[in-house]
Amino acid sequence: MAKILTAEEILGAQDVQYETVSVPEWGGEVRLRSLDSFAVLRSTGPEKRNDAASLVVALSVCDENGDLVFKESDVAKLKAKNVHAIMRLSKAALRMNGLDKTDEEAKEEGESAKKD
Repeated sequence: MAKILTAEEILGAQDVQYETVSVPEWGGEVRLRSLDSFAVLRSTGPEKRNDAASLVVALSVCDENGDLVFKESDVAKLKAKNVHAIMRLSKAALRMNGLDKTDEEAKEEGESAKKD
C-alpha cells in the first residue's frame, strides 16, 4: 500500500520543475518553472484568451534562482515580442505542466486515474 502523506510532507515537498528552452530569436535560452495552482487559475478563463500565451510566459519565465522575472503587468509588452518565441515558450510551459492535452486526452487520463 502506498504511503499516505501528511499535510507537513505535502507542504514541504519540493515539487517545482524547471526546463530550459532555446530561443534563437532572442539569442539565448530561457528558463521556465512549473506553474503553481494560483498561476493556472490566473491564466485561464475567457477574459484571458487574448493574453493567454504571453500570460503563461510571464508566469513561467524565471531566473537561475527560480524567481519569476516578469510581472503580470509585463504581459502587454510580451505580446509585442516575436510570436514564434512566445508560442515556443508557452507550449513548453503548458507541456511541462500537463496542460497541453486535448479535452479527450484529459478525460481519458481522468478516467484512468479513477480506476487506481
